Amino acid sequence: MNAARILQRLPRAAAATQAARLAAARLRAWLREDDGSWQRGAPRPFLLFLLLFGVGMLLVTLFGDQGLLAYRSLRREEIGLVTEIQRLALREGELREQIRALHNDPGYVELLARRKLGLVKPGETVILLPREDP
Repeated sequence: MNAARILQRLPRAAAATQAARLAAARLRAWLREDDGSWQRGAPRPFLLFLLLFGVGMLLVTLFGDQGLLAYRSLRREEIGLVTEIQRLALREGELREQIRALHNDPGYVELLARRKLGLVKPGETVILLPREDP
């Protein structure tokens, strides 16, 4: 940024600072105007306190440790965990079926022995084909 642009922006920054000071002065004057009587309603400092307290509670509700954003994050995590539980339940069912087959189905045991251990029946001829490496 060149010096001319910086100099052009200075009056805007000064005006913004002046506006902030003016707003703060108006707020102080507004707070001092009230005589503190409850006849016409709550005093202004108390109303300002209520407003700030309400805004603070809203922020805590949204962004706090147990706020809305944390709740949504935990809800997404819960959905992921429920999906994982369902996937594991399906896998458990498959494994139980394999256990049942190993106990009761001799054909399944023979199939596994042929595949994993390379066993053959007497009289069978084994032909080994070379594997193609990718």
